[in-house]
Amino acid sequence: MFALDATDSLETANPAFRQDIIDATERAVSHVQDELFDPNAHLVESTTSIHEGRIESGYTLWVNCVFVAALRGIERALSLLPEDSETVEDHIARFRSHLEGGVKRSFTSPAQVPRRYTPDGKLDVRPDVTLFAPFYFGLQDLFGDALHEAANRSATALEDPEIGGIQRFMGFYRDFDVHQHGGNGPWLQYTAWHAQYRFANGETDRGNDVLATIASYANAEGHIPEHLTTRRRFEAFVENEWSTGLDFEKEFDEDVLRDVSFDFVAEELGHMQEAYSDLEAQTADRDVVRFAMPLAWCHAEYLTALLTRDAAEA
Repeated sequence: MFALDATDSLETANPAFRQDIIDATERAVSHVQDELFDPNAHLVESTTSIHEGRIESGYTLWVNCVFVAALRGIERALSLLPEDSETVEDHIARFRSHLEGGVKRSFTSPAQVPRRYTPDGKLDVRPDVTLFAPFYFGLQDLFGDALHEAANRSATALEDPEIGGIQRFMGFYRDFDVHQHGGNGPWLQYTAWHAQYRFANGETDRGNDVLATIASYANAEGHIPEHLTTRRRFEAFVENEWSTGLDFEKEFDEDVLRDVSFDFVAEELGHMQEAYSDLEAQTADRDVVRFAMPLAWCHAEYLTALLTRDAAEA
């Protein structure tokens, strides 16, 4: 809808299409409110977030910021339509108000912004990359100074001391919630978030340094990888997690998979073994190895950082 509006095409779109958008929006928001929103906690509960392990269960900062931003975006999108959507907009506004109140209460009242509440309501303030969520989704009005507390804590705790860049979480492999995927290290799309944050706050030199770190790991064609690790970390991962079966336990947690056929598990295990064999071959002649290159997401976030810098300098 925003693309249609930006190209002056929304009002000439098929009216049935526009009505379908209104109807689909109402169904989607009602589903979230009825099935995912906890009216006692005033938060959205989820079993998935930005990680890939059991850590997602509960009430995560990331998921709740996603839904606040989505509801705001939906309201703005509906306001562009020539059709009357007042009833739906009123419903969304009421729900958004309840959710935003819960998010502000739950995530800005502790001394440190938590990355999640566990399903039984315990605080989890361990730093991870999701602490950038209030900034990433433009929720300064809701979080205030807590936005900066969270982003700076994430940047400080997760900056890789050897390679540079931002790790997804801290690499204590015995923590069942930490899945190393071949060895801990920085993720360059998240590192670009760090650059965006610095540019948005007028820290141009620091933002440029972060972008330079990302660019240093691009290949000769300029392709940016998703994830980096070192030979030593990969070897430690194989010794401590892959060969022992701990990685299997993390990747295929029964509580998460539930009724997934073992055929799919076996197929994925084969892909993982191939990927780790490829990494093993890479470590034979280099100290830093690259995963998933090129990744469109990394390039998009890098470009967004450049645009953020341009906007800050304008």
